[in-house]
Amino acid sequence: MKRIPVLILLLFISFSASAQIQNRLNVDEKIFKIYSEGRLQPYDESNVALGDSLFAVGVARNDYKIKALALNLKLSPLLAQNDLLTLQEVIEEMKSIRSDHPDINDIYIAAMYTYCQALTLSNQISTALLNAREMSRVARESGDSFGMMMSYRTLGFIYDYRGNNQMAYNSYLAALPLCKEAGADQELFSIHVLIAEQLISMKRFEEAEMYLAMVQEECNPNIPWASSQTQVLRFLLYYEGYKPEIYGDSINILMNDNNLEGIIDEETQYTLSALFYRSQKRYNEALQIVDNITNDIKRKLLKADILEDIGDYKEALSLYHSLIYAKDSINNVIQSEDIAMMDAELNLSSMKMKAEIAESQRNNIIAYSLIILLAFLILFLVVMYRRRKKQSKELEEHNIQLQKAQQETQDALEKATEASKAKQRFVQNMSHEVRTPLNAIVGFSQLLSMPDGFLTQGERDQYRGYVMNNSDILTMLVDDILNTSDLDSGNYQIFVSASRCNEIASSAMTCVQFRLPDNLKFYMTTDLPDDFSIETDPRRVQQILINYFTNAFKHTKVGEIHIHCGIMGLEGKVSPEKLEALASEGGMVYFSVADTGTGVPADQAESIFERFSKLDPFVQGTGLGLNICREIATKLGGRSYLDTDYVPPKPYETGACFFLTLPIKYPKKEQASNEQ
Repeated sequence: MKRIPVLILLLFISFSASAQIQNRLNVDEKIFKIYSEGRLQPYDESNVALGDSLFAVGVARNDYKIKALALNLKLSPLLAQNDLLTLQEVIEEMKSIRSDHPDINDIYIAAMYTYCQALTLSNQISTALLNAREMSRVARESGDSFGMMMSYRTLGFIYDYRGNNQMAYNSYLAALPLCKEAGADQELFSIHVLIAEQLISMKRFEEAEMYLAMVQEECNPNIPWASSQTQVLRFLLYYEGYKPEIYGDSINILMNDNNLEGIIDEETQYTLSALFYRSQKRYNEALQIVDNITNDIKRKLLKADILEDIGDYKEALSLYHSLIYAKDSINNVIQSEDIAMMDAELNLSSMKMKAEIAESQRNNIIAYSLIILLAFLILFLVVMYRRRKKQSKELEEHNIQLQKAQQETQDALEKATEASKAKQRFVQNMSHEVRTPLNAIVGFSQLLSMPDGFLTQGERDQYRGYVMNNSDILTMLVDDILNTSDLDSGNYQIFVSASRCNEIASSAMTCVQFRLPDNLKFYMTTDLPDDFSIETDPRRVQQILINYFTNAFKHTKVGEIHIHCGIMGLEGKVSPEKLEALASEGGMVYFSVADTGTGVPADQAESIFERFSKLDPFVQGTGLGLNICREIATKLGGRSYLDTDYVPPKPYETGACFFLTLPIKYPKKEQASNEQ
């Protein structure tokens, strides 16, 4: 198993557009000279501090181009340190600058290339592909050939990491003509190096030698690491056993190459040293060096190869098994992309096979008589017709599956985006809703702590009322959050018992009576006997009614708040016999809470039951209450909704009426699930 660990390939690919440096942004020459000197040793940790210093200069001068260069300078050492979190922050800052200044596209594309490398090396393949597509989209929209070239290089890197050398090779080939089109001939050296490495991995050594010759011809003596890359290609040929008499000196040259310091990290140095000792059959020293490699997959891969060389097949097989398991985990993440790639390859093979069959049939037909020729021609047409019909059906089914997979991916992405937005809305809403009552409590408490005589007794009583009211608001806020958490986690408990409807409504009114404004009429009517009971959880029903009352208090300044109990589908008093019959027939009771407040537009009758939904953002509340009501009503086998046909009593012109419907008999399936 001769697969060179991926980390050594950073020697090839980490020097992208910013490696052979051009002042594309036309920044101040002194600043660009400092930046260029840093890029000559891209992995040097001091580049992070240097980048911060240049960024400060950019801020002081209000020069976005200097800030973009400074951010790009920090990327390579962050990549070497595997500091993905900081690297993401740098990329977000770069995106922010580019959104206001599209003329930094080149440096933005180079930064995205490094970011995709980091994502790929962290096994976040799908995210890397999404960002690669974003690079391609930006390049296409701006007609940027350089950006398209870098997009192909990014795809090549991802395919190489996944071990798909042919697709990586094709991607790098596609990047070649774009170099000249973009006027970036200096990039040809790096791309030729990448193509040669893929050819070596595919054991196409003669073609690799052709590209090696191009690399040697294009090697710039003024760039210290260029000759080092040439030697790495020569070492790869030697490592694969190709012409050892020609390329056998490459590893010794690399081990003594001072130019490597500062352009490859310590991990890659350990890898090169281990490969050197292995090529010299100094296996004990190679094993000692391998243990210094921190990346688990790279260490196990190289160690398994060495153990296989010395005949320790049992331990080598154990390591290979663990590597296969790790690879399977990565493959599961990128399964959809692999399916698309396999489909393209299968279609290509199918086309080649059809061409071979057609050619064979044509050769056979020539040898037969005109009648046999005609018969075979008819038969061939029939077979081709059926085959094409079958393939057309298979292709249609595949397209349906592909569209379904794409839709599922899009739905998942939209859900993730919506979840992120919901989280942000929640944090912002909670910050405001918690701070408002807390400030009131603290402020009025400080006033109440003043010495006697500072406030009158009436003022003290009034301020105590303010403190108690805001304490209640804060308590309700916490209750809403806890209830929402319980409902989401499945820990919300329902305890069903025989409960009297009129008693439930009366108790709920008593709980909120102290919060009732002085100028409102608050009363109850019922069509049900006082001893009429239903199977439900009385505490949860009261919780819903209290939420209805609280909303009515907030939005009603004058008039009345009226709660009514009755049977769905019936008006007026109901006889005991009729109630008993309804219980066995699956009848429903209802509680309605009507007010003469500001009302709710009919087109928002459903949206108000969504989380964090508030008609008036200036009214105190989390926007969770109605959502909790609906969730609880569903668990109780009922429904919580707004009556859009409600007409307030005269002389009032506006108002709202909320309904809660519940079954007389609690659903057996739900009850059994709850008891379990």
